[in-house]
Amino acid sequence: MLVSLVELLELLDAHKGAMIVTMTTKTQPKMLVKSRSTGQSAAERFPGGVDRLAYGRFMLANNYGDNVQAQREREGHENPEGFEAAGLWVSKKHPEGAGQQFGRFMVIHVDKPGTFYFRCRPHADEHGHPVKIRSEYRAANVQITGDDLDDLTDNYLPAKGKSHKQEVDKEIPYRAYEVAGVQSVTFGGEMYELDHNGETPEWAVAEPVQQPAFT
Repeated sequence: MLVSLVELLELLDAHKGAMIVTMTTKTQPKMLVKSRSTGQSAAERFPGGVDRLAYGRFMLANNYGDNVQAQREREGHENPEGFEAAGLWVSKKHPEGAGQQFGRFMVIHVDKPGTFYFRCRPHADEHGHPVKIRSEYRAANVQITGDDLDDLTDNYLPAKGKSHKQEVDKEIPYRAYEVAGVQSVTFGGEMYELDHNGETPEWAVAEPVQQPAFT
């Protein structure tokens, strides 16, 4: 079923509390400027850039800070409630974070008006590493495989770091997916394809209310 963002949010909001969905996404992964092993530039190695197509499970409308505190308690941390979630997109310009939350599902970046994101917790393995049901990388709309895939993952994709602030063995991952990269959302046995030319929420063009995300 093809739906606008407004219609999708209304459907999601009919479900109370945190909820599990599956999302199909198309994103452009961050890449190193040059290869770790050869020094060849990413622009030369992969002209036109790289897309990642993925299909995975996510939890929406949950509280990141509460999730981390619960994990600290499960692991026997002496002060599970000592964790405080920082704002989203913390930088020198935005020491408190540039993320502003709207409703239960969305955040925006204050420097990117009109660009909105789903805030979500991806499904993770026993170590807290996000996992996808299906995932592939593409260049010039052709799937990257074999030696080319090894070269991409070994030499051009940044190493994944671990959050030391959480002080847990099993990290609680959190992500903000730009809506423009979300192709479909499935829940309640129904798949909803997102019409990116459809109706825009009123708050997308209104003056945002200050509220840090992920707190």
